[in-house]
Amino acid sequence: MIDKDIKSTRQKRKSSEARSSLMVFPNDTNDFGTMYGGRLIELMDMVGGICARRYTGTKAVTASIEDMQFYKPINKGDIIEITSHVIWTGTKSLIVKTKVTKEEYTEEKIVCSRAYFCFMYN
Repeated sequence: MIDKDIKSTRQKRKSSEARSSLMVFPNDTNDFGTMYGGRLIELMDMVGGICARRYTGTKAVTASIEDMQFYKPINKGDIIEITSHVIWTGTKSLIVKTKVTKEEYTEEKIVCSRAYFCFMYN
């Protein structure tokens, strides 16, 4: 019964995904030319929040960030893509998996970071 309700709820939603691409500029980087971790978390939270809002159709606020991982450095001039999608929903909260990749000049995408954001909504 619960699975049936969740499935029908998801069908009513516009999207359970959000994505954004951007280039890393000097003001996003430290003295070593790599992106500040805090700046990356800010961007991941923003894309995750858009994903949560699209899914719920209402305001959603960040409750926690779980299992934040930084795998590879992101450098000045890199093009990054932040992708978020809903992986779990409850009655007042949801979890969004957010992944960051950087695009090499060869167009190969390398996973640089990943985290799970918990959002609360009404």
